[in-house]
Amino acid sequence: MRNLIMKLARVFTNRKDPLRNNDKFSKIIELAPDAFFWVDPKGNLIAVNNKAVELTGYSKQELLSMNVTEFFYEGVLTENPLRYDLLDHGKTIKNERVVKTKTGDRVEVEMNSRAMPDGTYQSFVRDVTKRKKVEEEVRVSEARLRRAELASKSGNWELHLGTQVMIGSEGATKIYGVDKDKLDFSIVRKVPLSEYRPMMDKALKELIEENKPYDIEFKIKAVDTGEIKDIHSIAIFDREKKILFGAIQDITQRKKIEEELIRAKEKAEESDKLKTAFLQNLSHEIRTPMNAIMGFSELMADESDDKEKLIKYSKIINQRSNDLLTIIDDILDIAKIESGQLPVNIEECNIRSLFEELTSYFIEIQKRFNKNNIKFSLQTFYNSSGDIILTDTVKLKQILINLINNAFKFTIEGTIEGGCKLIDKNNLLFYVKDSGIGIPSDKHEVIFERFIQLDQIQSMNAGGNGLGLSVAKGLVQLLGGEIFLDSEPYKGSTFSFTIPYKVAKSKHSDSLVQEEPTDSSITDKTILIVEDDYYNTEFLKEILKDQGVKTIQAANGKEAVELSLKENIDLVLMDIRLPDINGYEATRQIRKHKPKLKIIAQTAYASHNEKQKALDAGCNDYLSKPTKKDALLSMVNRHLATIS
Repeated sequence: MRNLIMKLARVFTNRKDPLRNNDKFSKIIELAPDAFFWVDPKGNLIAVNNKAVELTGYSKQELLSMNVTEFFYEGVLTENPLRYDLLDHGKTIKNERVVKTKTGDRVEVEMNSRAMPDGTYQSFVRDVTKRKKVEEEVRVSEARLRRAELASKSGNWELHLGTQVMIGSEGATKIYGVDKDKLDFSIVRKVPLSEYRPMMDKALKELIEENKPYDIEFKIKAVDTGEIKDIHSIAIFDREKKILFGAIQDITQRKKIEEELIRAKEKAEESDKLKTAFLQNLSHEIRTPMNAIMGFSELMADESDDKEKLIKYSKIINQRSNDLLTIIDDILDIAKIESGQLPVNIEECNIRSLFEELTSYFIEIQKRFNKNNIKFSLQTFYNSSGDIILTDTVKLKQILINLINNAFKFTIEGTIEGGCKLIDKNNLLFYVKDSGIGIPSDKHEVIFERFIQLDQIQSMNAGGNGLGLSVAKGLVQLLGGEIFLDSEPYKGSTFSFTIPYKVAKSKHSDSLVQEEPTDSSITDKTILIVEDDYYNTEFLKEILKDQGVKTIQAANGKEAVELSLKENIDLVLMDIRLPDINGYEATRQIRKHKPKLKIIAQTAYASHNEKQKALDAGCNDYLSKPTKKDALLSMVNRHLATIS
């Protein structure tokens, strides 16, 4: 119709009022679906139709008195002027503009304009505001969908069966690893790994032949990178069975998380089993020595006249009490290692002296377990000038004790040997080698985990709480080293570990202040026992009663300070954990008035750090609980002997 109107318009171009006297042309113009504007060479309107009235909101009379430039916003024509002079005669051009209605509303329009022979111009103008809005909504929606697909690592595709043309979204082509214009159905069938292709072919066949939608998961190999991806894919037919619609999602990360969750669940379940077994084992380990302690304590009352039996029972009680302490120490060490609250205290350590001490200790262990048939030795294999090193002696000793104990438990006969040697200028290697039952290679890692004991260990009924090796590993790491295991079943095991090698400048170490004793008598001296536990107080008084000393007691820190200042006290046995102020604070207050008074700290916090805290507070010495009679008397005698 637009072309017909243009032809008719040429007939009337020489008339002053083209539409007024031609009903046929006027009717055709009015039937046009678009607004019609006819302007003279200066842009003044000379003819319009009713659609133009609807579009602009002006009446015909108003429009015919206006210039076309009045329909545009200020500044618009400056940036993009109307150039009818550029129009070729008989040639129609199309452009888009935004026009202003009588009410000031913005209307987006599409204009088809043509220059007429007489120099006038005709334009058909269509309101495309709604179309533009829809197009923008589609664009925004597509952009949002694209972002959503890329964020969720998903995509969609459609296959036209008749033409075999396949169209895929950006998300889909990215997953497959192909350019958007190169996606075809052969790629979709080829990218699944070979073991998944039969499943894929079966799903496609059932979809095409039986209209059965599929929902499957499989692995593919991306075309561009060769990356293996886990894919979730679904597909359906359209109603006419002409187009396949599919959606895919890269679920590689989800699969990894699921696998990790499964492993975590299995590990948690295994950990729960291990902890349950550990608690059961721990209960057994605690109740066994407690049974001996309580049993022989009861027997001692019945055998009070038989000194030989009393000595025997006392040794058993003492030994089984030490076993309980070992269990408690292991549990506390694990807790401190886990929480990062186990400090490293670097001091001078004499390796040869440490080995001599350990040798004496384990000779007694051999007697206890009737394992004298095992040959045991410890020795160093490097220059004796480096025997005194800088390390945490307490932790190094504990590591070696745990490893040697482990060797004795699982060695029936043969040898256990240990030692140390330089492996380079910065590292010292310690090792403990045995000819015991050995450990399978698949257990070399888990043997260091908490609560672990091997099945064959359990069958040997060797005992132990399953914490020794875990404690040893944790302590080695605290010292800045690594621990290793070399073992085969029935061929023995070698546990070795490294620590930093730092030679001490001197060959002596004074971890606590010690005075040389004199020959002065300790009789008639007064000792203040500061202890809030009645039974501990009675135990200390019992130890000291035959030493010719006088004892008085305080049950808290405040009372200890008052008695120390009021009474003529020679030595204080200061408990650290007290119900009011602690022993450290009580010591500091006493020191302000009696700087020379001998004070020995007593605490169940048996760590080198506690020793240093005791010295820093002003104590002369330190004694860890449980209190050993010989150690207490030796320390008390030594300090009292220095008092003139």
